[in-house]
Amino acid sequence: MVVGHGSRLPYNKETVTFQADQLTKMGYENVRCAFNEFDEPTVESVFNEMISQDVDEIIVLPLFISLGAHLKNDIPKKIRLADWISEDSLVHDGRSITVRYAAPIGSDPRLTDVIAEKIMGRWQA
Repeated sequence: MVVGHGSRLPYNKETVTFQADQLTKMGYENVRCAFNEFDEPTVESVFNEMISQDVDEIIVLPLFISLGAHLKNDIPKKIRLADWISEDSLVHDGRSITVRYAAPIGSDPRLTDVIAEKIMGRWQA
């Protein structure tokens, strides 16, 4: 599940959807978008749909630059994680489902390469 903040403007949703589509093209299965607020589908609705399917693992990737209140407080509750832990299991209809919560992308040093390319004007969006 690729999670975006959500916005009243379309750009956030377009970016999150683009990234989810790219992951699907790379061969990842059952990639879904979800939004913390303002946009649909919501984190809660996508998470509930996914646990009702025949999955044994859900990876939640927040498409956020840095750790903030939404990532520390809001989203973990919506994906049934407590106290900002990055992994836990839940039982649904007798099945154990592992939930993994990834760190925000801003802490990935590869993002610096993208920033440098933008500064040099060699990569256009």
